[in-house]
Amino acid sequence: MKRAILSIFISLIIVFPFVVQGQQFYRVKADFSIKEKNADSTSALTMGTVYYDKNVKQIIYEITFPRKETWILSDTTIYRLVEGKLESKTFAPNMAEFTIFHLTLTGNLYNYGLEKSVYKIIKVEKEEDMVLSTWAPQGQLKEHFGNVIMSHKEKKLFGIVMLSKEEEKVLSRQFFRKYQNINGLEFPGEILQFTYKGDGENIKMTTFKNIIIDDVSENEIYNYSLSDLR
Repeated sequence: MKRAILSIFISLIIVFPFVVQGQQFYRVKADFSIKEKNADSTSALTMGTVYYDKNVKQIIYEITFPRKETWILSDTTIYRLVEGKLESKTFAPNMAEFTIFHLTLTGNLYNYGLEKSVYKIIKVEKEEDMVLSTWAPQGQLKEHFGNVIMSHKEKKLFGIVMLSKEEEKVLSRQFFRKYQNINGLEFPGEILQFTYKGDGENIKMTTFKNIIIDDVSENEIYNYSLSDLR
């Protein structure tokens, strides 16, 4: 179960550090589903509602399937609650700012947050209806990470390809599709992710529906009280 929880959070982390904040939008709520099909023939489905406030930096998942639970990512801890009671606490890197939620709200999704990062654009080219750009890590980061190839279509982020440091082997691919315009904010309704390990391919499809921006009706859940859980 801990592995499944971490998998959900990690699937929505899509950028390295040094993201620059925006100012306009601050909250997002959405119904979500995550379908996973792994190279070892296992599969999983998780459904529920997610809440995020960029000022609080807590990600709250109200899970409805496969069973009712609440998952809270706050600072460096994932709290798992069942029927309102703490079931487990798991350490995790503080990655709230590097998720689809934070990047979209702060206006940094378009360039994947790399424009103000330690990555540098080294090539831009056009291929049919897409613009492709290649970004290279700088400084000490280039000793550990390979290039990133980004594609834009219709002035929106369409795809991200992560390459290995050696041989430029594809480590992962993500595609952002079915954008929805909510109050002027473009939010992807579907993220398709492929990750590769050895000869295996893991596939993850995340969908978002009933997206609400800057919701003020559920203030308590966006700033979930953890005083009794620490």
